[in-house]
Amino acid sequence: MITNLENSKKNSTVGFKKLSRDDPYWKEQERLEAEKLLIVWKSVMEFSQNAIRSVILANGAAATAILTYAKEQNAQFPRHLAIAALVFALGVTFGVLSSAFAYLSQYDVIVRAIENNNRLQLFRGPKRTAGIMLVFAGLAMFVFGVAVATLDIIR
Repeated sequence: MITNLENSKKNSTVGFKKLSRDDPYWKEQERLEAEKLLIVWKSVMEFSQNAIRSVILANGAAATAILTYAKEQNAQFPRHLAIAALVFALGVTFGVLSSAFAYLSQYDVIVRAIENNNRLQLFRGPKRTAGIMLVFAGLAMFVFGVAVATLDIIR
């Protein structure tokens, strides 16, 4: 691959005033830049998927634990634990909604790439912002749910 790049440099028009887009060296540079962007894009996607999964898992596990405890307690279930379970359920809902907004945002990116001759362009749209806000809201629901659930211990 390096030898191909070196050969394309020898045959390129770098020494002339204007560099042609058909130049092999230029095309190789363009391909390398696209690969770099794709690698960064994939890592960002992994981080965001992990954040969404963590919010859903943490809130879902907490709600499940409280509901399991409620089943064992029968009629003596404290009200603050019921509220905490609802807060955790809301956190799961925020995580799922965030996942939906992430999908819609990715769809917009692909549509824009197709419209721009398959060039990936990053942008900040309202769907992306909403997805990020919902992840943080889900995290806040987890923290709030834990605070509500521990009211009996604090007293």
